[in-house]
Amino acid sequence: MLADKKDPRLFTFCTQTKNAKSAGLAVDNFSSYDGGDPAAPYATVNAKAVAGNISKPHSRFYASATNEPQILMGYSEQELIIAEAIVRGWITGDAAIHYEAAVRASFKFYETYASDYASYLNETAATAYIASPENSLTGLTTEQKIERIVDQKYIQSYFQGMWTPLFEHLRTGYPAFRRPTGVEVPKRWMYPQAEYNNNATNVKAALDRQFGGLDRISDALWWEK
Repeated sequence: MLADKKDPRLFTFCTQTKNAKSAGLAVDNFSSYDGGDPAAPYATVNAKAVAGNISKPHSRFYASATNEPQILMGYSEQELIIAEAIVRGWITGDAAIHYEAAVRASFKFYETYASDYASYLNETAATAYIASPENSLTGLTTEQKIERIVDQKYIQSYFQGMWTPLFEHLRTGYPAFRRPTGVEVPKRWMYPQAEYNNNATNVKAALDRQFGGLDRISDALWWEK
């Protein structure tokens, strides 16, 4: 997603692949980054990594004692929530203004805390990014705007959002997570063994009432139904 969007936050999240770095490709060459396919067998992904063709989490995440602060709910996410609410017609306003403010805030965050890459994340870079067809809200349908807004929430939540990206996916269907054929995204936690040991009657009643007596991570909760 980051490479497709020409998103310079990629440089702060991941390393170039081993082969790309050995070839001397520039840090801002988006073709020098690549990921493993989460829907592929582990052996396939491992072989790609051994061959030097997979990016790793950036070394700054473990090399720095402090790194960036973790944000529970920040300005960028707030602005994206407002933008989505406007697009859905829940409130009035200009969705693009809030969307752009959110992206600029996220860029500023990494310009500040990933300072080695500040030149790729300054105000000029943010303006160019927002104006590009891959990232602008201009000319999109309502659903396309929602997808783009939620994708930005996903990007700015890297090592920040905890479970938020999963819940956003369950709520909206975005981002479209890759997974093997026949494997669904988890929708709930199973009851822990302690509940079966100490509260078996009520656990059974809850499962019978909601999930036909089964306790599976793939069953939708009431608010999804």
